[in-house]
Amino acid sequence: MKRWSDVLAVKRRLTGLRGLRRTRKQADEAGMYLASLRRTVPAHPDLLTPDMRVVLVEDLLWSIESEAWARRKPVPWRRRARALWRAEGAALTEKRARIQTLAGS
Repeated sequence: MKRWSDVLAVKRRLTGLRGLRRTRKQADEAGMYLASLRRTVPAHPDLLTPDMRVVLVEDLLWSIESEAWARRKPVPWRRRARALWRAEGAALTEKRARIQTLAGS
């Protein structure tokens, strides 16, 4: 993902009906879904490395920030607010890239 609109598209996908449906394979897997990686990781704490625990926390924070960011979308005629909103979206995109790098994806 390279643009702020990609972050918004991911959040729409995750919060819509398509985000709620899971395949049989996904339902059988015991794990936690990381939205920034679009991947499920094992839920058992003993199986997680310290780095993956950091990724879990960072992903949770990214998800919360992205959700709040998507809800604050300003109207188009407020150009300054829209520019600030887009800059925040770009920062979220960079944070997602850092999480993916940390996870080794």
